[in-house]
Amino acid sequence: MRRRGFVLPFVIIAIGTSGTLAMAFITAAWRGHRAGRQGRQAESVALAADEVLADAQRAWRADSLWTLPPGTAVTRTIDLPNGVHHDIVWRRSHPLVAWLDVRSARISRIAEERAGRRRTRALWLAPPSLPLPAALTASGAVIGEGATTVSGIDIPHAAMPCGMQRDAVDVAAIVAGQVAPAAPAAWPAMPVWAVVPPTVSLQVSSALPTVVQHSVALPRDSLPAPLPASPGWQALLLDGPVIVVQGPTVWRGLLTVRGALRLQGPVQIDGVLLVRGPLDAQRARLRVRGAVLVADSLGADVRLGGDTDVQYDRCAVQMALATVATPRSTPFVLWQATGH
Repeated sequence: MRRRGFVLPFVIIAIGTSGTLAMAFITAAWRGHRAGRQGRQAESVALAADEVLADAQRAWRADSLWTLPPGTAVTRTIDLPNGVHHDIVWRRSHPLVAWLDVRSARISRIAEERAGRRRTRALWLAPPSLPLPAALTASGAVIGEGATTVSGIDIPHAAMPCGMQRDAVDVAAIVAGQVAPAAPAAWPAMPVWAVVPPTVSLQVSSALPTVVQHSVALPRDSLPAPLPASPGWQALLLDGPVIVVQGPTVWRGLLTVRGALRLQGPVQIDGVLLVRGPLDAQRARLRVRGAVLVADSLGADVRLGGDTDVQYDRCAVQMALATVATPRSTPFVLWQATGH
């Protein structure tokens, strides 16, 4: 007795199995190709993010972060020809600490070409090593009179960008070669002072090239003139044999004078006043919230008028030094990479 079609079911099963295996291989190959393509796209975006991060760190001055107080952010975007979009965000959490965040993404209608990466780095804004052991540091003599006050007590002030909630560190009032009242006038509030180390002038000379490099240079003659307006915290270099600053005038940041400095009228400085020559404020109503450094190889003298007030402020000093700082990864050495 013949049974036709007995082998047919096995043939159908074999064909179905072969078709299933073929589809499985095709699917696996397609998924592998897709994964490889996505991996290549993600790797290209990651490399682009690393490059933008490094460029942003090197050219951080283009973002003007040092002009702004802690708690603020600077944001900009970059669209590269390769189709990658970058969001660059600088955040300042401390006068000398900044966070650089780069978010990079390639958006495409093709799913395999979509990729994103994020890079975050904490940076120490390393300032030049200026010797600031006191509210007023001078390589020569400090001559005061009348109601002149110099204090190294760090008192948080609401007008400063760090606000009231910050660490306060007191320093000496005056570190100088000598401190004395102007004869014959007395100086009732003459503070206790310490002898200046002999290396102060050398330290200033070593740090000066960095300060000059990152400062806005303004040649000046001896004609009395006020300081230019400072948009935010800035570094300014006044260069000339004798410079006369006529008040009323205000400066926020680092003010460097390469030469003798004479002050007249109301002069207010929030930050650091660095003078490479004698300082004469006898005819000025000088107000400094931060620190004053007067040092050169000849031991420049400081003459303060009877209406001078120098108050040490750590926040103002750090904000001023940040204007000439260089971003460095140490001591944080923080690197994070995330995908999305």
